[in-house]
Amino acid sequence: MQIPDEKQEQNRIKLLQLKLAAVLLFVFFVALVAFGQVLANSILTVAGLVCFTAAAGLITYYMVLTQP
Repeated sequence: MQIPDEKQEQNRIKLLQLKLAAVLLFVFFVALVAFGQVLANSILTVAGLVCFTAAAGLITYYMVLTQP
């Protein structure tokens, strides 16, 4: 049986991982869209927009998990 402090620590780590994933997706979004525009490659731009959509979904999920 876990004590509450351990469970709280596990939840905190999971939320930090969720935030990190969202930030990384935003970084990929910026990089892919920038390279897609510079290279005139629409596939890279679309991939960047997919990353943005995934990051927005993760942030929405995070907001739902952390609401009081």
